[in-house]
Amino acid sequence: MAPGPPKAVGKGLFTNGFTAMLLVERFEAGRSANSLVTGLARQGAEISAATLAGTVAQAGALLAPLEDAIAARNRDSWHLHADETTWRVFAPGDGGGPAKWWLWVFIGPDTVCFVMDPTRSGEVLARHAGLDKDTGQLVPHEDGGPRRLVLSTDFYRVYESAGTRPGAWSISADSSRRRNTGHWWLGSYRL
Repeated sequence: MAPGPPKAVGKGLFTNGFTAMLLVERFEAGRSANSLVTGLARQGAEISAATLAGTVAQAGALLAPLEDAIAARNRDSWHLHADETTWRVFAPGDGGGPAKWWLWVFIGPDTVCFVMDPTRSGEVLARHAGLDKDTGQLVPHEDGGPRRLVLSTDFYRVYESAGTRPGAWSISADSSRRRNTGHWWLGSYRL
Protein backbone atom coordinates (compact mmCIF):
# COMPACT_ATOMS: atom_id res chain seq x y z
CA MET A 1 0.00 0.00 0.00
CA ALA A 2 1.29 3.45 -0.91
CA PRO A 3 1.87 5.90 1.94
CA GLY A 4 -0.70 8.64 2.37
CA PRO A 5 0.04 12.30 1.72
CA PRO A 6 2.33 14.06 4.19
CA LYS A 7 0.58 15.70 7.13
CA ALA A 8 1.39 19.04 8.69
CA VAL A 9 0.66 17.55 12.11
CA GLY A 10 2.94 14.50 12.20
CA LYS A 11 1.00 11.45 13.32
CA GLY A 12 -2.24 13.39 13.66
CA LEU A 13 -5.61 12.10 12.60
CA PHE A 14 -6.32 14.81 10.08
CA THR A 15 -5.22 15.72 6.57
CA ASN A 16 -3.71 19.09 5.74
CA GLY A 17 -6.98 20.06 4.09
CA PHE A 18 -9.01 19.26 7.21
CA THR A 19 -6.53 21.13 9.42
CA ALA A 20 -6.74 24.18 7.13
CA MET A 21 -10.55 23.99 7.17
CA LEU A 22 -10.50 23.72 10.96
CA LEU A 23 -8.35 26.85 11.31
CA VAL A 24 -10.53 28.81 8.87
CA GLU A 25 -13.78 27.73 10.54
CA ARG A 26 -12.43 28.39 14.03
CA PHE A 27 -10.71 31.73 13.49
CA GLU A 28 -12.04 33.25 10.27
CA ALA A 29 -15.67 32.18 10.62
CA GLY A 30 -15.52 32.41 14.43
CA ARG A 31 -17.15 29.05 15.11
CA SER A 32 -16.78 27.65 18.59
CA ALA A 33 -15.26 24.23 19.21
CA ASN A 34 -18.66 22.92 20.29
CA SER A 35 -20.26 24.17 17.07
CA LEU A 36 -17.57 22.41 15.05
CA VAL A 37 -18.02 19.16 17.01
CA THR A 38 -21.79 19.31 16.40
CA GLY A 39 -21.32 20.02 12.69
CA LEU A 40 -18.83 17.19 12.28
CA ALA A 41 -21.15 14.80 14.16
CA ARG A 42 -23.90 15.61 11.64
CA GLN A 43 -21.47 14.44 8.95
CA GLY A 44 -20.81 11.20 10.88
CA ALA A 45 -17.44 12.19 12.39
CA GLU A 46 -17.36 11.76 16.16
CA ILE A 47 -14.46 14.02 17.16
CA SER A 48 -14.08 15.58 20.59
CA ALA A 49 -13.50 19.27 21.24
CA ALA A 50 -10.22 18.34 22.97
CA THR A 51 -8.95 16.60 19.83
CA LEU A 52 -9.77 19.67 17.76
CA ALA A 53 -8.09 21.93 20.32
CA GLY A 54 -4.96 19.78 20.22
CA THR A 55 -4.88 19.95 16.42
CA VAL A 56 -5.26 23.74 16.50
CA ALA A 57 -2.43 24.00 19.05
CA GLN A 58 -0.10 21.85 16.94
CA ALA A 59 -0.97 23.75 13.76
CA GLY A 60 -0.44 27.02 15.64
CA ALA A 61 3.08 25.93 16.56
CA LEU A 62 3.78 25.35 12.86
CA LEU A 63 2.65 28.91 12.11
CA ALA A 64 4.95 30.49 14.73
CA PRO A 65 7.70 31.35 12.17
CA LEU A 66 5.11 33.13 10.04
CA GLU A 67 3.86 35.01 13.10
CA ASP A 68 7.44 36.05 13.93
CA ALA A 69 8.06 37.24 10.36
CA ILE A 70 4.85 39.30 10.30
CA ALA A 71 5.67 40.85 13.70
CA ALA A 72 9.22 41.70 12.56
CA ARG A 73 7.94 43.36 9.38
CA ASN A 74 5.35 45.29 11.38
CA ARG A 75 7.99 46.35 13.93
CA ASP A 76 10.26 47.64 11.15
CA SER A 77 7.51 49.84 9.69
CA TRP A 78 8.18 53.56 9.71
CA HIS A 79 4.53 54.30 10.58
CA LEU A 80 2.30 52.40 13.00
CA HIS A 81 -1.26 53.02 14.11
CA ALA A 82 -1.49 51.77 17.68
CA ASP A 83 -4.30 51.30 20.17
CA GLU A 84 -5.24 49.11 23.11
CA THR A 85 -8.51 48.02 24.66
CA THR A 86 -9.60 45.81 27.53
CA TRP A 87 -10.25 42.17 26.73
CA ARG A 88 -11.80 39.65 29.06
CA VAL A 89 -9.93 36.34 29.19
CA PHE A 90 -10.31 33.25 31.28
CA ALA A 91 -7.13 33.09 33.29
CA PRO A 92 -6.43 29.48 34.25
CA GLY A 93 -5.64 28.85 37.88
CA ASP A 94 -6.92 32.04 39.48
CA GLY A 95 -10.47 30.75 39.78
CA GLY A 96 -11.95 34.22 39.75
CA GLY A 97 -13.61 34.05 36.36
CA PRO A 98 -12.68 36.38 33.53
CA ALA A 99 -9.58 38.50 34.02
CA LYS A 100 -9.08 41.89 32.40
CA TRP A 101 -6.23 41.80 29.92
CA TRP A 102 -5.30 44.25 27.19
CA LEU A 103 -5.55 43.67 23.47
CA TRP A 104 -3.04 45.88 21.66
CA VAL A 105 -3.19 46.40 17.91
CA PHE A 106 -0.34 47.70 15.76
CA ILE A 107 -1.29 48.46 12.16
CA GLY A 108 1.54 49.00 9.68
CA PRO A 109 1.37 49.73 5.95
CA ASP A 110 1.01 46.05 5.06
CA THR A 111 0.76 44.12 8.34
CA VAL A 112 -1.39 44.01 11.46
CA CYS A 113 -0.25 42.60 14.81
CA PHE A 114 -2.44 41.84 17.79
CA VAL A 115 -0.72 41.48 21.16
CA MET A 116 -2.48 40.16 24.27
CA ASP A 117 -0.92 41.27 27.54
CA PRO A 118 -2.11 41.40 31.14
CA THR A 119 -0.85 44.99 31.45
CA ARG A 120 -1.38 48.35 29.82
CA SER A 121 2.26 49.13 30.50
CA GLY A 122 4.57 50.95 28.13
CA GLU A 123 6.69 47.79 28.07
CA VAL A 124 4.22 46.28 25.58
CA LEU A 125 4.78 49.18 23.17
CA ALA A 126 8.53 49.05 23.82
CA ARG A 127 8.71 45.32 23.06
CA HIS A 128 6.68 45.59 19.90
CA ALA A 129 7.99 48.85 18.47
CA GLY A 130 11.63 48.10 19.27
CA LEU A 131 12.30 50.64 22.01
CA ASP A 132 15.20 50.07 24.40
CA LYS A 133 13.60 49.31 27.78
CA ASP A 134 16.26 51.26 29.71
CA THR A 135 16.63 54.40 27.58
CA GLY A 136 13.36 54.40 25.64
CA GLN A 137 15.32 55.05 22.44
CA LEU A 138 14.54 53.30 19.17
CA VAL A 139 16.76 50.27 18.75
CA PRO A 140 18.86 50.68 15.56
CA HIS A 141 18.18 48.57 12.48
CA GLU A 142 20.03 45.26 12.26
CA ASP A 143 22.49 46.94 9.88
CA GLY A 144 23.25 49.54 12.56
CA GLY A 145 21.47 52.36 10.73
CA PRO A 146 19.01 54.72 12.42
CA ARG A 147 15.30 54.01 12.58
CA ARG A 148 12.39 56.40 12.32
CA LEU A 149 8.94 55.75 13.73
CA VAL A 150 5.68 57.65 13.50
CA LEU A 151 2.95 56.48 15.89
CA SER A 152 -0.66 57.41 15.10
CA THR A 153 -2.46 57.02 18.41
CA ASP A 154 -4.88 58.44 20.93
CA PHE A 155 -3.70 60.51 23.90
CA TYR A 156 -2.64 57.63 26.14
CA ARG A 157 0.53 58.73 27.94
CA VAL A 158 2.50 55.66 26.87
CA TYR A 159 2.26 56.74 23.23
CA GLU A 160 2.90 60.40 23.97
CA SER A 161 6.07 59.62 25.92
CA ALA A 162 7.32 57.35 23.11
CA GLY A 163 6.86 60.28 20.72
CA THR A 164 9.33 62.42 22.68
CA ARG A 165 12.24 60.08 21.95
CA PRO A 166 14.76 60.89 19.22
CA GLY A 167 13.68 59.28 15.96
CA ALA A 168 10.06 58.84 17.04
CA TRP A 169 7.02 61.02 16.46
CA SER A 170 3.61 60.61 18.01
CA ILE A 171 0.69 61.82 15.93
CA SER A 172 -2.33 61.81 18.23
CA ALA A 173 -5.94 62.17 17.29
CA ASP A 174 -7.41 65.03 19.27
CA SER A 175 -10.82 63.34 18.99
CA SER A 176 -10.16 61.87 22.44
CA ARG A 177 -10.58 65.37 23.82
CA ARG A 178 -12.70 67.07 21.17
CA ARG A 179 -14.94 64.52 19.52
CA ASN A 180 -15.26 64.57 15.73
CA THR A 181 -13.16 67.65 15.11
CA GLY A 182 -10.69 65.90 12.85
CA HIS A 183 -7.86 67.84 14.50
CA TRP A 184 -4.46 66.10 14.46
CA TRP A 185 -1.22 67.21 16.03
CA LEU A 186 2.42 66.24 15.91
CA GLY A 187 3.70 65.24 19.34
CA SER A 188 7.43 65.70 18.75
CA TYR A 189 9.47 67.45 16.11
CA ARG A 190 12.84 66.04 17.13
CA LEU A 191 14.71 63.51 15.02
